[in-house]
Amino acid sequence: MRYESIRVLIEGNEELDNPRGTLLEVLKVVESDLDVVPASDHPLGFLHIELSGMAELTGGRRLRLHVWDEESPGPDELGLYHDHTWALRSLVLAGGLQDSLYSVAYNAAGSTEEVMIEYGSEIQRSTESRRADLGLLVTRQMYAGARYTVDAGIVHSTATLLRPTVTLVMTSLTASKTARVFAPPGGFGGGPSIRPRVSPDEARARLAKVLLAVSE
Repeated sequence: MRYESIRVLIEGNEELDNPRGTLLEVLKVVESDLDVVPASDHPLGFLHIELSGMAELTGGRRLRLHVWDEESPGPDELGLYHDHTWALRSLVLAGGLQDSLYSVAYNAAGSTEEVMIEYGSEIQRSTESRRADLGLLVTRQMYAGARYTVDAGIVHSTATLLRPTVTLVMTSLTASKTARVFAPPGGFGGGPSIRPRVSPDEARARLAKVLLAVSE
């Protein structure tokens, strides 16, 4: 398996018959390229490995591997409820997660504060915005082999049900340049959280532990 096969895999619609075997193949490809693909600890609590450059995608699409492992930092609660400027397709390769979708009702006495994240050419800028209440629409639980999607502009939150959890994610950019984050009023104290880089050796060691865990 190489990146063309991974792209075809994430673009499919059927659940995986052999998610563990697929995970092993995907991690073997990724592990071989960790010296050239960037890895970082995402503020929402997972190891983020950016595969877009290797996959040679077009049309504003990106490909990432997300890994929630024992070394993953706890999620930044200020970013737990958020939407995206892109549409998301996710394939669960190991573990399990819960994804919840929310409606947004703006009012001056809302229990959360909307923060706008503007994606510019150089930096991400944030400004405080309106108060709002979030209403739970649906909660989905997905385990190894399952697929799910989240449309651009839909507020959601994600939590793992098992560790490790590994997902393959493809995103498709839309015309929107601004995403929303919902935090407790006054809780957002500055710009978006910095993503600490993870060295190739550390990423390789963490993936090895994931392989060991799913092989037990």
